[in-house]
Amino acid sequence: MTAEQFYQAAQEAIEKENYTRAVELLTKAIEQAPSNANYYSHRGVCYFHLKEMDKSLADMDKSVELDPEYGYRYSSRAYIKAAKGDLQAAVDDYQKAVDLDPEDSVSYNNLGLVQEKMGYESKARSNFEKADKLAELLEGTGVDSSEKIEPRNIQQEINEEKKEQTFSKIFKSVFTDKQTFKEFIQFIKRGFKSK
Repeated sequence: MTAEQFYQAAQEAIEKENYTRAVELLTKAIEQAPSNANYYSHRGVCYFHLKEMDKSLADMDKSVELDPEYGYRYSSRAYIKAAKGDLQAAVDDYQKAVDLDPEDSVSYNNLGLVQEKMGYESKARSNFEKADKLAELLEGTGVDSSEKIEPRNIQQEINEEKKEQTFSKIFKSVFTDKQTFKEFIQFIKRGFKSK
């Protein structure tokens, strides 16, 4: 199999939430294409689901190293750092993400969430406002949100309404459907609580 075939098979395993199998397949893809940042990023997400945080962070580090001008790489790594409790490092990565992509409302919002946890209410509020304005602007353009925001690999398990849907389908809809994206932003602002 080619690296891309291993990657596609890994995506199918991820959709079935078989993260152990996905790691195996992504490792084979990486062996064939060791400079593909996406493979590391996806494997990092799988390690995250498997609660192997050090391996997850190592893959996110490699993804940033391979693709240092892509803001998404930093925001993905920031999410892992925040989950590990390294809040200042998460802030630094989210800041780099918004510096590279000033239209990334999700990174502004997540930056605000981490700043809020650190007690920086004013900075957090400012970033929440930026996220809201960007989300409103995006909605007002009539442009499909998937054209402006890359689908996230880092998971937000929002499975409130349709328990039978897989995580991947729900997560993808957050970044491809305007209404779902808007609801996601509100969900984050409520501290990951339902209405």
